[in-house]
Amino acid sequence: MAQNTAVVFDRQKFNDCRVQLNNTGDTITISTPGRYLIHFDGIAGSDTVDTAFSLQLYVNGVAQACARSTTITPLASNGTSIAFNTLI
Repeated sequence: MAQNTAVVFDRQKFNDCRVQLNNTGDTITISTPGRYLIHFDGIAGSDTVDTAFSLQLYVNGVAQACARSTTITPLASNGTSIAFNTLI
């Protein structure tokens, strides 16, 4: 994955009129008003040690300070957890 690119979701678990994934898989649209708990949990990895990763949630194009996570790979070719939880 290139730097400063959106995470692409390659499948949609639920398919209805309230939650939609766009054709490129990088934008999720929630059509029903309300408060939502957003949880992201992934693995970041690199071929080199001490590679920094960050993950940021955007809502309508605006970065959400409460939904940002950073990590550094501890070993070469080793993954490390990166996650956030937030209400929007």
